[in-house]
Amino acid sequence: MGTLTSALDAVAYAAFEAGRGAQKAAQARSLDSAPVLLAVDGSRYGAAWMRPGRVWAGQLAASAHFTPDYPFAALAVLRQSLDQPGLLDIGVGLSPHLPAHDRQVLQNLCSTLGWPCA
Repeated sequence: MGTLTSALDAVAYAAFEAGRGAQKAAQARSLDSAPVLLAVDGSRYGAAWMRPGRVWAGQLAASAHFTPDYPFAALAVLRQSLDQPGLLDIGVGLSPHLPAHDRQVLQNLCSTLGWPCA
């Protein structure tokens, strides 16, 4: 039986890399220090669909890719259907480097939307 660790790590790496480009980083910093969440659609990216949102939340929050200089305050991996509207699943990882106030703002947002976050 094979392992999915490397496939799922590749999805997480790709999600974090989506926020590292110069244009995306500029977007993150353009909102006057408001905590900005980057959402990445992992629907068709390998095995991303095999990790539930609540697990994605914890995995993203604990990732070493969340460096102090990462431009986004939070990263979400989401999954959607090709033929149904709305999200099928989402998980939001909060940067461990967030100030308490920004963390609370993002936790409140996720709670309001019903999105698991860590």
